[in-house]
Amino acid sequence: MSIEFQPLRTSDSDDYGEDEELHHEFGEIYDHGDDIFEVLETTHSTKGNIRNGIRRNYKYFCLLGVVMVIWAAIHIMIPLLKASKIKIALCENCLSAPTTLARDLPYLIYGTAWKESQTSELVKSAILNGYRFIDTANQPKHYNEEGSGDGWTEAVRELNLTRSEIYIQTKFSQNQDERSAPYNVSAPVSERVRDSVKSSLQHLKTNYLDALILHSPYSKIETTMEAWKAMESFVDDGKVLQLGISNCYKLETLSDLYDRSRIKPTILQNHLRTTEFDPKLLKFTRDHKMQYQAFWTLTANSNHLQKNEIKDFASAKGLSPQLYMYAFLLSIGITPLDGSKSHQIEDVDFIKRLQNKELVAFENEDEINLMANALEMKLI
Repeated sequence: MSIEFQPLRTSDSDDYGEDEELHHEFGEIYDHGDDIFEVLETTHSTKGNIRNGIRRNYKYFCLLGVVMVIWAAIHIMIPLLKASKIKIALCENCLSAPTTLARDLPYLIYGTAWKESQTSELVKSAILNGYRFIDTANQPKHYNEEGSGDGWTEAVRELNLTRSEIYIQTKFSQNQDERSAPYNVSAPVSERVRDSVKSSLQHLKTNYLDALILHSPYSKIETTMEAWKAMESFVDDGKVLQLGISNCYKLETLSDLYDRSRIKPTILQNHLRTTEFDPKLLKFTRDHKMQYQAFWTLTANSNHLQKNEIKDFASAKGLSPQLYMYAFLLSIGITPLDGSKSHQIEDVDFIKRLQNKELVAFENEDEINLMANALEMKLI
């Protein structure tokens, strides 16, 4: 093991003084620490000499002990500190996913990308706090699908809910790290889809998926359709209720997929950067009764959300710029993915206020257009 230590500073100057010696000693520990016992045993043949050797190297042992304690403390405390940021406020009278959909009410989908070892705890807290829609993917490089499965099942057990009250969607991902892919990357596309979905059902601890999404179209429509037909077979078997496509930014590709497919896509999930938004895709989803889902909506547009103009719009409605952004998207028919770790309670409260009509963030087309202009987002 090799560890690089930075010089310890007592001030902002470059004059380290005694700290420079301490830095030197720390470096010596890791340059020679593994050889200490070997040196003592081979160079000191008597107990007295060994004791003398220990005395001479006493400071090294002490410093090594300090380093090991610090290292252990860091690795123990970091997960605890992360976990301590997760707040729980059991949601009362939170609507189930089927009820929300039946009443055509606004909602947020809890996104689970890049949450790694925290996935289980965050998904659990999300459902306890009131989220009823969960998005994940069978792509170990960016998602912990098993963690999502553990999280939702634990939450449902605590709340005494049923599987049908939670909406779960996952993705078949073709861009995989060969070492962790949930299928043989050399197998035919249809076989990869089948293996991926079967393992998703196991990971998520469910016998059906509310939606299966193709993570992105292939470069050739023929390959995309090969994957799509394999996905359709799961709908035929009752293992999947609906299909969708993600990262599809060309209207021709979406239109071609829709025309060729036997079971039509009902979801389009895209990264949303307002300056690159194509309103033709949103119109297509409206015309074909598809849902438009958006991910990375806050991070990709963080510069816009810092504008005083948008802050003023949000403040007038008693909202943060981030929640005002969500309200804007919902008002034009886009459902955001929300991956909040520390604002779950606030986000659920925001949605409940929208659902109960206690909050009307956009009262007319003029307010929508003002926000769109501030975001530099074309709606026509």
